[in-house]
Amino acid sequence: MDMTVLKDISDRSSLENSVAVMDEIRQDGKTVLSSSDGISIPMVFRNLSGRNFSGKEYRNYLRHVAYDDMGFVPGTITLWRGGRLVAETELEKID
Repeated sequence: MDMTVLKDISDRSSLENSVAVMDEIRQDGKTVLSSSDGISIPMVFRNLSGRNFSGKEYRNYLRHVAYDDMGFVPGTITLWRGGRLVAETELEKID
């Protein structure tokens, strides 16, 4: 059974009491990307892990976006949420 929980944000006091959870992608123990929006970092991790791309499109994403723009290198990356390890994947070397 799918359940959706909606939070009424019309009362600003409920927002002031909430704590943003930090999502991070780390490599070699260092945070490379982080955000507390709850969406962008998990999506980028799926891109990096090859779940959203495949084949030539994935290799081009690694080469031009992950390696050239974001600063990742081939090797293990990890996804953290609120300081807890969520997932791990290996970035392949692109020739």
